[in-house]
Amino acid sequence: MKSLIYIFLLVALFNSLYSQEQKDFNTLKTRFGFDVIQQPYVNFNIIPFYSGCNWIPDLYLAFEIQNDRLQFTKDGDKYRAEYQLSVVIRHDEEALYKENWLESVELDNFDETNSRKKYQYKIFKLKISDDDRNNKLKPGTYECLFQVRDLTSKNMYKSIREFEIPEFTPTDIQISPVNFLRRSNEFDDSLLFNPSAAALLYNQRYAAYANVRLDSIQSIRVNFRLYKNERDDEQLFCQDFLTLYGDSNIVELKYNLQYDSMAPGKYRIRFSGYTGEKELNAEKEFEIFWFDKPIYLYKADLAIRPMRYILNEQEFNRASDLNYTELESWMAAYWAERDPTPNTDYNELKVEYFKRVQRANEKFNLRHKEGWETDRGKIFI
Repeated sequence: MKSLIYIFLLVALFNSLYSQEQKDFNTLKTRFGFDVIQQPYVNFNIIPFYSGCNWIPDLYLAFEIQNDRLQFTKDGDKYRAEYQLSVVIRHDEEALYKENWLESVELDNFDETNSRKKYQYKIFKLKISDDDRNNKLKPGTYECLFQVRDLTSKNMYKSIREFEIPEFTPTDIQISPVNFLRRSNEFDDSLLFNPSAAALLYNQRYAAYANVRLDSIQSIRVNFRLYKNERDDEQLFCQDFLTLYGDSNIVELKYNLQYDSMAPGKYRIRFSGYTGEKELNAEKEFEIFWFDKPIYLYKADLAIRPMRYILNEQEFNRASDLNYTELESWMAAYWAERDPTPNTDYNELKVEYFKRVQRANEKFNLRHKEGWETDRGKIFI
């Protein structure tokens, strides 16, 4: 009896440790009383990747961790951190596969070891044999139990993310689930699997990606549509057409998103096509997040306060007397007139100004005065 109780407690403990579902964003309460969004310090995604004649997916793990969450130690003239990754793939409460990796990272700059903006990115192909994939990865909902453990601090992060292995209809053209590729860094145009299932970073380059099994089909014209959700009202944002040619059994469907014109918010992407006998259909909902948005840009009545440095007294007083809705409209028009890149959504001048406001608060805050209000803050801005 005692052994059964012990086993029950172990199972309960295991499930509780992994009860945290992986989130695409975190929220933080500010001293102004409202919440802001933050990028998770650990993120991961499981991507079923279809290739080959048997159309059985390989599984890839895309993962990133914030530098500040790793414990770096001095190693000669560099700074080194080591951590362990563990993955368990589970279906219907049964563990089908598990794997561990030992990883290390070396940095030259000490300041980067404490950075909350820099992440370490890794991608792994899960070593599931062809027989195991054929026998185990049947259509259905799966769970990825994920753990990362810093080997120096012993700190641990555990989470779960669900993913789908779809069931394909014989009468349709087979297309894999839509995923996103992102540019690896600002100096490299190569694209890598996104470590988040449905979250994209604002003003960053992405491509929507899927594999299509054409078999004997010579070609198919694909209609690409992108919808934006505006206050629960979905509107067509853009549309384009692609032609896929059956030069091989599996062809790549990739579409570069118009990232510079896409504002933060919720979107839905859809691919569709028709050959006369078979249809192609796939879609994916996602959201664009502005994680490093300056805090003063969250509220118009907060943003107007440090703008006294760039407005004359009459302009400032007139704007301050507007109600909130009018102030939002005035603010949008003011910065739009001064946008150095008016054909894009990102306004470099506005962002730079409010980044300086935020930085002045970090550097020069006093007990009863915000940093931007001080003389040094004003000069800095």
